[in-house]
Amino acid sequence: MTREADWSEGRGEGGQEIQLAADGGTRQMVRTQYATAMMVQRPRDIRSVERAALQEAELLGEDAFYRWGAGEDSIIGPSKHLANALVRCYGNCVVDMGQVQETPDAWIFTAMFVDLETGFSLTRQFRMSKKFKIHGKHDEFRKEDMRFQIGQTKATRNVVLNALPQWLVSRAMDKAMGGVREEISKLVEKHGLEKVIETALRRLKDLGVEQERVLAAMGRELPGAMTVDDLVILKSASAALASGADTIEALFPIKEKAEEPKTIKDRAAEAAKAAEAAKTKPVEPEPQPEQTATGKPRVTVSEIDDIFGGKK
Repeated sequence: MTREADWSEGRGEGGQEIQLAADGGTRQMVRTQYATAMMVQRPRDIRSVERAALQEAELLGEDAFYRWGAGEDSIIGPSKHLANALVRCYGNCVVDMGQVQETPDAWIFTAMFVDLETGFSLTRQFRMSKKFKIHGKHDEFRKEDMRFQIGQTKATRNVVLNALPQWLVSRAMDKAMGGVREEISKLVEKHGLEKVIETALRRLKDLGVEQERVLAAMGRELPGAMTVDDLVILKSASAALASGADTIEALFPIKEKAEEPKTIKDRAAEAAKAAEAAKTKPVEPEPQPEQTATGKPRVTVSEIDDIFGGKK
């Protein structure tokens, strides 16, 4: 259940007190069931926040975003690293985790964001399946721990990205991707697009991703069809795989081929085959009605009902 903190009458989430400091109210101590934080009464300069956020995003580069899905169904979004950077730049806020609910097949994480300057709060829940597939040579205990950590990370990232101004998140993403795009464009100008593509594919092969799988995930038939924007995504994927932040299965999923519609020729061939099979099928003799002593067919009860219009 999503709840927002009640800041009325000096009380916060769950009724915990918000105590003014002894220096005339220039600071506040915020105690909730999740965290204790010191609120500094210094107005947030949103332009300064933007400048700092864009600087961090540019430095993060390919670590600031990630892509999942294949081909036209793929989606690009902010990474956990960018979410953490934006929170630091925004300042004067709290991100915390509530009690984790556990069910037989999942954990439910409750993450909370509180803006200590304005009093705005947002709570969001994230359900992490205990059956989430973990790849690699790990024992089941380690895999369970990894699932738990992934769920916690996604819960906090999601609440941050929903609480912070969307224009700030979008501009930071654009800045990070723009920096990587500029870097790759310089390489293309110096060495040529074909050489840069070859290097990117070789790097991914070293990380365990075959060329065919990369092309399928990117929706390209040939390496030469790849663009600079594709290389931006591949650079981010390489960084995520190298650091262990993501898996091949998540970044380069194998898309199942849709069944191709049958042509008129195919349907005609199937119909002819079915007709031929019907011709060669042996005809079973029909059962003969039971004979009486006089040689006349015995009339059954059901046949009598039919004759006299009875129940069928």
